[in-house]
Amino acid sequence: MKAFVKNASGRKPTVPSWTGEMLPRSFDLSVLVGRFREEMDKQLGEVSEPEIATWLMREFDVDEGSATTIVNYFKEQRVVAKIPTDSRLVVEGYVDASGNRSAIFHFPFGRRVNDALSRAYAFALSERLKCNVTVSVTDDNFMLTAPRGFKIEDMNGLIKSEDLEKMLRSAVKDSELFNQRFRHTATRSFMVLKNYKGREMSVARQQLRSSRLLDALHELQDFPVISETYSEILTEVMDLEHAREVLLSIEKGERSMEFLPFSSVPSPFAAQCHLGRSIRHRPDGGQKHAPQRAPQEGAHSSPWGRGNQRVPV
Repeated sequence: MKAFVKNASGRKPTVPSWTGEMLPRSFDLSVLVGRFREEMDKQLGEVSEPEIATWLMREFDVDEGSATTIVNYFKEQRVVAKIPTDSRLVVEGYVDASGNRSAIFHFPFGRRVNDALSRAYAFALSERLKCNVTVSVTDDNFMLTAPRGFKIEDMNGLIKSEDLEKMLRSAVKDSELFNQRFRHTATRSFMVLKNYKGREMSVARQQLRSSRLLDALHELQDFPVISETYSEILTEVMDLEHAREVLLSIEKGERSMEFLPFSSVPSPFAAQCHLGRSIRHRPDGGQKHAPQRAPQEGAHSSPWGRGNQRVPV
């Protein structure tokens, strides 16, 4: 095999992105991850680091190097910010080099739950600011980025559990995700044929017919194929049930939301958000995939060593 390269001096580094069948972490496992974080936070305040490393090796069968790395990772997060857990959710403010403001939601509930919550928050914020809002999602957090200023405390109460399904339907209505899932549903229902009179239909022709069919049926939300598409997105791609459960627990006070002021340096737990695939939400409800952003300078090396504190901006 040969690899061909060329000089790209002066250009910013980028991370390739693609859509794949990456398995999301389940909600039940994510709850356990949040409880593990809570136990680590407690131990860091009461027990010495060597004792914590010994506990990790004993309870989770990890080697000494891995245990030390885990302890240092949590220690850095605890020094510069707060450790988000299952019951204590943290929303962190971040300002990048271009001046764009981001709200990083440390919600360790898995990608499917975070996909639902992030789209709803992005839709609501886009409506409020009247601008595009870019989203990056992981199993442990999601990040909303807007070119206009907003207060990090504005995220509190921005969406309600009873409005979640309605907001998600509006958010995905004109998205590429809806178009893809509609093609699958229409093919299964034989409204778009793969073969006709013994001839195989090309993928391009199937996509064209699916697009024309969607244009004709788009406003008929109770039409079986449209209804099935929404159902597939909300229950298979996303986890509407548990997303609503998380919001309801926040409203009841069972889970708290704490806010960290805007800073030019993200916390250690926030670093992975910068590598996520981005989706841009427009005020008109449309969406498109945004170009992959290059990691910010210092975001993944060790920016937390500069005085061991967040620098407000």
